[in-house]
Amino acid sequence: MSQQRRSKKWLIVGMASMFLLAAIFWMYAISGFSLAFVPCNGTFSLSSSLARCRWPLVFGYLFWLCVAAGAGFGVAVLMRALSDRGGR
Repeated sequence: MSQQRRSKKWLIVGMASMFLLAAIFWMYAISGFSLAFVPCNGTFSLSSSLARCRWPLVFGYLFWLCVAAGAGFGVAVLMRALSDRGGR
């Protein structure tokens, strides 16, 4: 297997793992939001005194971080595929 094919494979694995992590963080954010809505009075903040009121926000930020990283990996895969195609 050539080096380019191997690196493209790892980019695809990275993209899939980032989107899988994003889905997991999304589920944690939604469940944390629904479980902590009453104790937090519907307001969530990173500076809250209750840890329960911070976690949905943290997981929401991690979700968006993983989505952006997965999209970055996807763009890298597309660029690699287009450069391989143009080089032939």
